[in-house]
Amino acid sequence: MPLSFSQRAHVPASGPNRGVNLKAGLGLSLIVLFFVVSGVGAALNINVLREDAAKVQHTHSVITSLDELVSTLQDAETGQRGFLLTGKEQYLAPYSEALIRVPTTLDRIARLTRDNAVQQERVAPLRRHAEAKLAELRETIDLRRSAGPDAAVAIVNTDRGKATMDAIRDQLGLMQQEESRLRQIRIDEMDDAYRAAW
Repeated sequence: MPLSFSQRAHVPASGPNRGVNLKAGLGLSLIVLFFVVSGVGAALNINVLREDAAKVQHTHSVITSLDELVSTLQDAETGQRGFLLTGKEQYLAPYSEALIRVPTTLDRIARLTRDNAVQQERVAPLRRHAEAKLAELRETIDLRRSAGPDAAVAIVNTDRGKATMDAIRDQLGLMQQEESRLRQIRIDEMDDAYRAAW
């Protein structure tokens, strides 16, 4: 007895049609798998790029704070020299600002580098040298007020302040090298993520 149209529609495919359906299903599955893997890869790359961009920005913040510290101390030293030469109090404005800004900047550097044990070991000597520099500036300023310019200049001529400033620059140089190294690693990771994304 011949099959009706509706009965023929429910007969499973056999022979060549079944092979075609299997290949089409396999092809469709591979296409879906490709897009899933591509999507996951893109999401991972975007996450790496986002994290590394934040880390590079963080590194720039550390380097900026290190530069700010040395600049503030140099300004304080310039103000001190002007006061020692002239005895005019207005020259001490940069020194007075440094008394506030140096501890704040040191605290910021310590906070920004708390995730890096190498940098944290360098913060303590940096703080010690910066405090010694401010103490030396204060001593010469006090001497200029109490004993005159010659007594203050005698302290400057011992080169104690220069040695302290050199120690600060050395410490800052080491810290900047470490931050530059970290920045390069992060930039390389970003480049790898960009290449993988393409």
